[in-house]
Amino acid sequence: MRDVRHRESAEDLTLGPSWVQAVKPAVTRARTATWQLGRRDAPAGLRILFYHRVADDRDPLAVPPDHFRAQMDVLRSGGYRVLDVRAAAELLGRGEPTDGVVALSFDDGYRDIADQALPVLEHCGFRASVFVATGLIDGTATPSWYRKPPPMLRWSDVTRLDRASAFSFEAHTITHPNLLALDRVSAQREI
Repeated sequence: MRDVRHRESAEDLTLGPSWVQAVKPAVTRARTATWQLGRRDAPAGLRILFYHRVADDRDPLAVPPDHFRAQMDVLRSGGYRVLDVRAAAELLGRGEPTDGVVALSFDDGYRDIADQALPVLEHCGFRASVFVATGLIDGTATPSWYRKPPPMLRWSDVTRLDRASAFSFEAHTITHPNLLALDRVSAQREI
C-alpha cells in the first residue's frame, strides 16, 4: 500500500539529467559530513543553508519535518547565530565577522514551509529568507518540474508572514526559468 503522505513520486519530477540527481545528493552529504567532522579545520565564515520544501512527500526538493527540526536543533545547540539572507549580507557588507553565522533560505514559496518550518524557526528564535517566484505565487506560472505541483503560498500569506513572522521575503524571478537559457532582455525581465 502506498503511503498517502507521499503525493509525488520521483518519476513525477523533472529536475534535470538523472545522473545529476544521483550524484548531487551524495556530494552534498559528503560536504556536510566533512564540515561536521572537521569543523575546527573548516574555513571560517558565513554558511548559507538552502531549502525548498519541508514535507514528508517523496520529493528531492523536500526535507522531512523531523529532519528539518533536527537540523535546526543542531544549529541551536551549537550556538550558531541564524539569520535571514539579507541580515547576513548586511554583516558581510559592513565587514563584520561571520564566524558562527548561518543564513537560512527557502526557494520558491511552497506552502509547507509555513506549516512545517515556521513553527520550528520561531521556537529556535531563527529567521529565514523566502525567495518567491512571483508568477508561482499569483498562479500565472506553474513549476515545470512537477506534474502536479505542491501548494504554494498565496499573496495574502506572504503579506501576513512578512509583517509578523520569522520569514522575510525576497524576489526569485517571475516564472522561475533557467536564466542561462534566456536571451538578455528576457532574463532582465525575469530578474
